[in-house]
Amino acid sequence: MLQPGVIEKERVSAGQRRSDGGILGVVLGYTMTELITLYAQWKTIVQPWTIALSFGVAAAVGVGFGFYPARKAALLNPIDALRYECPAETDPPSVELSRLM
Repeated sequence: MLQPGVIEKERVSAGQRRSDGGILGVVLGYTMTELITLYAQWKTIVQPWTIALSFGVAAAVGVGFGFYPARKAALLNPIDALRYECPAETDPPSVELSRLM
């Protein structure tokens, strides 16, 4: 049973990560070119197509790594998904009452 709400939430989340990653990549890339120009005295040029390419790669990675887990999660029963994520081994350790008194 496919649950469309899960896919929509994951799609929005993946889109946000993708745009954040694209912006961070452009800022870091431009900063590195400026540092190379400043310290190594090499002439560097940032062309608009390289910025568009970086956003395209970020979008492809975001879609690829966002859609597969969303589809997999949408096919799961919510109760089974929670049971899988919280196994019995992660229960908090029991405390001996005699030590507390």
